[in-house]
Amino acid sequence: NNVSVINGSTRAYVTSYSFTSLYDFAYYEPINSSILVFDTSSSLSIINNGTVSTTSIGSLTFNDLVFNNITGNLEISQTGFFNRSSLTGTLQDSSLTVNNGLLFIGQYDGDIYMASRTSNQVIIIDATTTNIKHTESFPSQVERMMYNPDRRSMYGIISSTNTLFEISVELGVQIVANNPTY
Repeated sequence: NNVSVINGSTRAYVTSYSFTSLYDFAYYEPINSSILVFDTSSSLSIINNGTVSTTSIGSLTFNDLVFNNITGNLEISQTGFFNRSSLTGTLQDSSLTVNNGLLFIGQYDGDIYMASRTSNQVIIIDATTTNIKHTESFPSQVERMMYNPDRRSMYGIISSTNTLFEISVELGVQIVANNPTY
């Protein structure tokens, strides 16, 4: 339940911060060089230059967040909710949803890709409106996704079926899921 700060250049221990009960991830936000953590007291804590600020966002049984470098916001997926927060922790938008999952940013189209934990789907969310743009179904749950800058597409992994897939995007057109040809 501690977050330790290590100097990146010297690898020397700097300090640590104690929390009541942390969930199992910490996230680095590159704009302000902040560390973000969820704890079980329904809080998102932001550690920035020795100052800890806490915002009540509601920690639930599942929490994931990603810094959206296109909008400058934090996109947060939680059990039953999709939230958007500023870098200071101010909740800007919250919507109920039946889906939650790991979040990924498509740098080409700027959309948010959610690998759903509650269905075998990838949900593509418009980063500016938080509306669902497209839903793509798969035979099993998608565990990971990543942006491929060479092909301007998103790759995904379904480990239960040893499958690698690609979602290619044409701006202003329909989203199509393709199986790689290699």
